[in-house]
Amino acid sequence: MSRDLDYLREPPAIRRHVAGAFTLTEIVAVLTIISVAAAIAAPRYSGAVSRYRSRLAAQRLAADLDWARAHARATSSEVAIDFAGTGYTIEALAALDDDGVYRVDLAQPPYRVAVKHSVTLPQRLTFNAYGVPNGSGIILIQSGQHGHTVVIDATSNVARVE
Repeated sequence: MSRDLDYLREPPAIRRHVAGAFTLTEIVAVLTIISVAAAIAAPRYSGAVSRYRSRLAAQRLAADLDWARAHARATSSEVAIDFAGTGYTIEALAALDDDGVYRVDLAQPPYRVAVKHSVTLPQRLTFNAYGVPNGSGIILIQSGQHGHTVVIDATSNVARVE
């Protein structure tokens, strides 16, 4: 007979048990390790998402302000940005919406941030034909405990993220 069938000749009490399953102890140990790793990683992930959202929203606002300034200079016309609540509109720039007004609401996905304007920043920021804003100020973009600021400087005509 072949060697593979030798185990059948041994009595059942002596047969070796060849199993391919994990023991309960091994499964519990692995689940414990996974849960400890998840408990450590979850708060860090949440903080990283918060930082990412506030940074992304601040960069979007700064880019749109630079776009409005460049458009004002390129067309030699005035471009106004109206800040209202958690968003802003730029009427001179065409949008893909039906009404043709460029609108951004930073409280909506993917940003989901809170927006706070400084007292010195006008509610309607206007870039003249030379790209110079009618005022300076700070806009605070905050998501959770993390925040970034967009600084609008009338002397350098630049919007920067800090």
